[in-house]
Amino acid sequence: MKKSVLCLLAFALIVLVNACGGGSEGDGPDPSEKGLVFSVDKDTIYKSGDDKAVFTVKYDGKDVTDKSRIFERTSEKFLDGNEFGTTKLGEFVFTAEYQGEVSQEIKIASVEEEYYQANLLLFHFTSTYCKNCPRMIYSINAAEEKAPGRLIKISFHGPMEGDDPMQLKPYAEPLMKKFNCYLTYPVVVLNGVRWWSEAKGFEDMQSFLPDKTDIGVALTTRIEGDKAYIDMNVKTMRIYDKSCRVAVVLVENSLNYEQLQDDLSWDKTYIHDDVVRRYLTDVMGDPLEEGELKAAKLLTKSYTYDISPLLVRDEVDVVAYIMKNDGTVLNCTRVKLGKSVDFQEIE
Repeated sequence: MKKSVLCLLAFALIVLVNACGGGSEGDGPDPSEKGLVFSVDKDTIYKSGDDKAVFTVKYDGKDVTDKSRIFERTSEKFLDGNEFGTTKLGEFVFTAEYQGEVSQEIKIASVEEEYYQANLLLFHFTSTYCKNCPRMIYSINAAEEKAPGRLIKISFHGPMEGDDPMQLKPYAEPLMKKFNCYLTYPVVVLNGVRWWSEAKGFEDMQSFLPDKTDIGVALTTRIEGDKAYIDMNVKTMRIYDKSCRVAVVLVENSLNYEQLQDDLSWDKTYIHDDVVRRYLTDVMGDPLEEGELKAAKLLTKSYTYDISPLLVRDEVDVVAYIMKNDGTVLNCTRVKLGKSVDFQEIE
């Protein structure tokens, strides 16, 4: 009899708990989503008119955006839809209305458009055993004179008939394979898009040097003892549809190694610059998370490097670039290790 009474009491307790909303923690909406929740994908937009902030309205965790109205208080008008763009500077205040309930306020600031200098990254594949390689360098140097500071070269050395003392196969080979120029010397890949294996003029590079671009790269570096600290900063005027990748590489200059010449003689006084020594990211770049690169927001990636005693630190530069997942470089910059370079803004 007692056992039956206990079973009945336990059953009644279970019914009471369920009636009061008990059960597993996963049942029902998340506490943070209960009631009317108004949100936006970004709180700063450019006043281009093309940059848009996108609002979302939820009620008890369910998306009710298309059943809601969004009110902009400055103009005292409801939006036509759930996106907002403007050609005016200032701060704008929004609320959402759903079934007579009004949400909390959201503020969005519009700012001036920002444009940056477009630089061209040259992936340069070479070897001390390549007799045609010096001619390629002379061509690049001539092009640099026509666009000072805008051509950034990084040189990957590889083997030919003999071993190149500066070769780094783990870096050179996967990149050459990606660019479909495997074991070709010399070769220069322009912004990861087009490559040529013979010296050409500046005219062939001009299509990669528009008057301005909407994405900028800056570098802040410092040396403390035997450690180098590097911050790569990126700013953009728009959200890219696909995630991007960032890459940071150390190159060394003024390296004296003999170089084969056209007449098959060896130039024992030849100086090699921009020689790739170390990637601080993956050689294919480190991927960014979806939405990590946002319009009008500063993206910072930080790196630490224990400076190799084999490097002459006064001859080391830092090169940083941002690219799409397909390898297309969007922009790049360069600075001497221990120095900094700001965003190269232009009107």
